Amino acid sequence: MLSGIVVGIGAALALAGVGGLGWIIVRARRLARSDASPEQAKDELRRLAIWNAAAVAGAGLGLSAMIVGLVL
Repeated sequence: MLSGIVVGIGAALALAGVGGLGWIIVRARRLARSDASPEQAKDELRRLAIWNAAAVAGAGLGLSAMIVGLVL
């Protein structure tokens, strides 16, 4: 029972992290095609780097939770 809940939560977290990575890729490609000034591009890339770290951490935690749920 508990293991199924942990696996489900982990799967949702991992999917959210992967979805976040896809969103970051789309935003970065739009930025590359835009006519943004170098200063604006640098600011946007800083924000995207923070979101990237959060998305990777979320996906990693989700996968870890799934493994723990499967071991339980």
